[in-house]
Amino acid sequence: MKKGYKETGTHKLQFTIVTADTDSSKQTVEYLQSALAKLPGVSLNVSTIPFVQLIAKQHAGNYEASIQTWQSVFADPINFLDIYESNSSYNTSGWKNAEFDKLTDEAENTFGNQPQKRWEKLVAAEKLLLTQQGTIPLYQVSKSQLLRPNVKNVTYNPAGVPYDWKNAYIAN
Repeated sequence: MKKGYKETGTHKLQFTIVTADTDSSKQTVEYLQSALAKLPGVSLNVSTIPFVQLIAKQHAGNYEASIQTWQSVFADPINFLDIYESNSSYNTSGWKNAEFDKLTDEAENTFGNQPQKRWEKLVAAEKLLLTQQGTIPLYQVSKSQLLRPNVKNVTYNPAGVPYDWKNAYIAN
C-alpha cells in the first residue's frame, strides 16, 4: 500500500465494488469490505444488485470493481483460462494480453495432443494472468457431504455434474 500510494501520490483508496445479490456473493463482499477497511486509507463501498443487472453492468464495463464467479463444466484448466482470452464473451474485465491469447491458443490447438507441452503452455498462461492481475482469485467452493457406508460406487466428478449415480447401489 505504501509503495502504491507513493507511486500515485495519494494517501487513500476509495472505490465501489458491485456484486450479485446471491448469498455467496454477499458473504464474499462483506469479508472484503471488512478486510480492506483494516488497510490505511482504504474505503470500499458495496453495491449489491440482482445477478442479471450485474451481468449487464459487467458487459458494459460499467463498474470499478466486481465479483465474478465461475464454475467449470469440465475438468481441465483451460475452462478457467479461456474466459480471459481477448475475444471471450465472458471476459468482462477489460484485461487483454496477446501473449496470453497465444499461450492458450497453443495449449488448445498446437499442443492439444502433447500433454507435457500443453501443460507448460497452460501454466505459463496462468502465471501471466495472475502476475498482471487480469483476475484475482478469492476462493474455491467446496461442499461437505455425508454418505452412508452401504451406498457403493457413487462417482464424484471434480467439475460439471457433481455425482454420477449410474453404477451406484445399496449394499446389504
